[in-house]
Amino acid sequence: MLLPAGNFDIALFGWNGTPFLTSNQSIYGANPGEGQNFNNALVPGAPELFAKLASEFDPAKQKDIANQIDVLLWEEAATLPLFQSPDITAFKNTVKNVSYNGAQGPTWNAFDWALG
Repeated sequence: MLLPAGNFDIALFGWNGTPFLTSNQSIYGANPGEGQNFNNALVPGAPELFAKLASEFDPAKQKDIANQIDVLLWEEAATLPLFQSPDITAFKNTVKNVSYNGAQGPTWNAFDWALG
């Protein structure tokens, strides 16, 4: 595969986020060549801050650490966000068990859907 090997000049693809603060750890908190750090970016301090964030339970401290990570990522500009993908789920109230999951798409639990 071209992407993991780093055999590209530019790539257009998207990441699905999750509500978890550490959801980008495998992208930006990894050292070059590790995780999903396909552009082999080295963001000094990010791996350590992500590790600290992953083990912190205090929401106020989590927010502070996440803000520190954001500062580092924006200073490095390892990736360039071009746009946000819209994510809309709509269904009639006669369809049961539809559950939104932004990370896996709108049909992630379609096998649970039922009329009723």
